[in-house]
Amino acid sequence: MKWVLVVVSITLLVLLYIHHLYDILIEPLEAVLPLVSVVLMTWYLVLVEGELRELRESVEMAVYQMERAPLGVGRVEEVEERPITRVPLTPVEPTTVETLAEVMREVEGDE
Repeated sequence: MKWVLVVVSITLLVLLYIHHLYDILIEPLEAVLPLVSVVLMTWYLVLVEGELRELRESVEMAVYQMERAPLGVGRVEEVEERPITRVPLTPVEPTTVETLAEVMREVEGDE
């Protein structure tokens, strides 16, 4: 929705400077188009401000809930870094019937 407003307002400004259309379409509306463009850009800014306000409120609510959480539940102070232990995995990707048979023999032999 926001980008539609931006595109429409910029298009209106560009139409002001196109010579061919200036004589036919724009001349009677010359005084109105800049005003319409400004109104559309203002509307766009109001929409962006509304989204930013909602984002700020949701972040404030999350911080408030984290501060009010009982000890041991989501408290930032209690989070400690632990090293990640990685287990090396050997990929088994049988591509033919022979390799599938070899894998099956290995699995049966391990049991």
